[in-house]
Amino acid sequence: WSISLDDRYPPTAFVAVMKRKVGSDPEVTIRQSFVPVANKQTEITLSVDLSKTARIIYNAVDFKAIGDEANRTENWYMANDITLPNDENGWVGPTDYVGKFYGNGKTIKNLKLIRTDVNSTGPNGDYNKSGLFAGVSGSAELSDFTIEIVTPSPLQMAASTYFGGVVGFITGDVGNIKIKNITVNGDLKYGAMQNDNDWLIVGGLLAQIDTTSGTVTIENCVSNLNIEANIGDKNTTTAYINAGAGGLVGHLCYGTATIKNSYATGNITFTNSGDKAVFAGGLIGAVAFNEPSKTANYTISNCYASGTVTLSGSATTTKNISGGNLIGGASNPDANTYGTASIANSAALGNTVLVSGATATRGRVLGSTVSQVTLANNIANGAMLVGTDSSNNAVVTDGILTNTNGLNVNLSSGHSAILDVLNAGYGANPVWEYKNGAALPSLK
Repeated sequence: WSISLDDRYPPTAFVAVMKRKVGSDPEVTIRQSFVPVANKQTEITLSVDLSKTARIIYNAVDFKAIGDEANRTENWYMANDITLPNDENGWVGPTDYVGKFYGNGKTIKNLKLIRTDVNSTGPNGDYNKSGLFAGVSGSAELSDFTIEIVTPSPLQMAASTYFGGVVGFITGDVGNIKIKNITVNGDLKYGAMQNDNDWLIVGGLLAQIDTTSGTVTIENCVSNLNIEANIGDKNTTTAYINAGAGGLVGHLCYGTATIKNSYATGNITFTNSGDKAVFAGGLIGAVAFNEPSKTANYTISNCYASGTVTLSGSATTTKNISGGNLIGGASNPDANTYGTASIANSAALGNTVLVSGATATRGRVLGSTVSQVTLANNIANGAMLVGTDSSNNAVVTDGILTNTNGLNVNLSSGHSAILDVLNAGYGANPVWEYKNGAALPSLK
């Protein structure tokens, strides 16, 4: 470090300047102003948070280095917006990232989530996982950036697949993972499954959480990703979830997770002609509680979804099919349930939930539930149409704050009521507002 006085200022108000330069990284400059006292020694303190020391990303070449597994422990800091090249093979993110990624408010453009390789093996066989980070672990932190996702053609994978805009899969023993202040834009389209018993889990921000220890916190995140999948006519031998999509998170499978102050606006469209268990939710696809050896503890609060949810299931299926404007449902195959979930101070603000199939269930806040789910202070668009298809639907008349449909609210005249719910618990420091006459609330 070098320290000097900046003599451009008048003698009655000095500025001390501290500079540091390492290798090819940009020079770091810290300034501290002070007013000297006559005939007295003046002490000043200049400091920098070296805990955020990181490799700097200036361009797409620097950015692609993130995908090298050798860099999985590195911290990264974005200095510029990045446009990724038109690589036909698409982006391949690291599968076990444990560092800190500081987005610095920048945007990552032209991200193609395309994988053709099988990279993991689990209890249900080989599977693909894809995202800006295919997987994160340890106490990884991802923050402060925007992603723009493009899908040039419907994706088709040769094995079970987990697609998340930011993270594909979080699994195993983790520390305290934090994902915050991130926005995802674009479209994701998935073609027909190739094999019986394959899985497909899609989330605008994160596909699946399946952890055995530690916590995952998602805060102040936004997904504007539209998700479309034609699952096809393949079948399955299990009654558990085989396909799921959520505007923000696809599946809370196991573990401890907190999701707060976040929202999703994208539309979810699933077509399923086979005998598969399928779930779709505007914010979260499904939650699960059916494994006694694992923790299931989910807290969802102060969130909303505003997209449409359309799930077309087979008229002859024997598996669970469930959709909700906020959360698709509880993906349990039987009554043996373990764990808890709390859904509170949240809103289902979309226009339609259309779910068809022999075993279909649907709702505004939650498509299906078990006793382990606690609902409190939730609301929903009173004009939302809920039914099987565009010809068979109706508004809900039995919604209350504590059931799967939530209390009716008017989207046009109910701004105050919506903010009261979304800001509940924050007192004099609200986190939600309506900006410039917008039809929907946004984070401050």
